[in-house]
Amino acid sequence: MRTKRWLESTTHLELPFDAYEFAPDCTVSCLDGSVQTFDLRGWFFENKRGLFVENKAYTGVGKQPMEYKDFLAIAYSATAAEIARTQDPRWEFMWVTTHPFDQTAWPTLTKRSTIKAAIEANKAAAEKDDKTDLLNGAAIDEDILDLVTGRVWLLVLNKRQKELTITRSELNKIEAVLKRKKKGKAA
Repeated sequence: MRTKRWLESTTHLELPFDAYEFAPDCTVSCLDGSVQTFDLRGWFFENKRGLFVENKAYTGVGKQPMEYKDFLAIAYSATAAEIARTQDPRWEFMWVTTHPFDQTAWPTLTKRSTIKAAIEANKAAAEKDDKTDLLNGAAIDEDILDLVTGRVWLLVLNKRQKELTITRSELNKIEAVLKRKKKGKAA
């Protein structure tokens, strides 16, 4: 809930769905037919893009490097599946962690090459260990990879940022003045 409150306090987005109470709203389908659930879901007011948030509360690096690669592969696969099913969903994907990881590679963690490597790693792991191939054998579509690259966010949330986050009451007053919410909502 700290992540939800912090992100909403930016006044640029709303996250009404969480995986605990609204799991179907936080779920995406991938190319392999699997469903993946994110911790939070909402949208940006300005561009009406949907947003899926994966939240990690770590005190150290932990398993984040591997989990982050899975996150990237899921973001790509879910986007590709939705494009194949209907059209570009314009979804954005945000990884919010309480502890940075892979610090020597940090500047490249949202780059195209890193996302492509994560997808390829998923495919290789599926071939080697019978892990689910999120692409279901499909080749990487370079155009979809470009779309996803521009839609991945990586943020670090320190618990002390709570001290700098506006309250729900303050947020309501600010939103009334900014009128961002009235510009529309996306699903």
